[in-house]
Amino acid sequence: MSQHDPKPDLEESINVTEAHGRLARDFAASAREKRIVESGGEPISAWVLAACGVAVLIAGGILGGAGDLFSYQSTYRPGYERTPPPGVVETGPQPKEALAAWPGGMQVGGGIHPGNATAWLDAGASHVIV
Repeated sequence: MSQHDPKPDLEESINVTEAHGRLARDFAASAREKRIVESGGEPISAWVLAACGVAVLIAGGILGGAGDLFSYQSTYRPGYERTPPPGVVETGPQPKEALAAWPGGMQVGGGIHPGNATAWLDAGASHVIV
């Protein structure tokens, strides 16, 4: 005959409530991971979205109120054309020589303005970038 042991199979040091809570957390985490795999993304809290929106609005207000600090037009003067520094000799074929070697095969840009665009097209450029 078997003898009934009044003591359960658990050790005295195991807290059943804690073990159950750990199991529930692990199950919730695995369910969340499964949901991420199925949908491809984790849901984002509305508070996180609101905080990001506020940060974007503040940054936009700061950058937008900066005037010409972040303006492309303030970086370059109108009509500005870069010339080589004094004493520097340009190497390689000059643009008009290259256009003559392959007429209608290349486009030209940089320093082109309405006053000289026709001359570049006549020299053999297929397009001009003004």
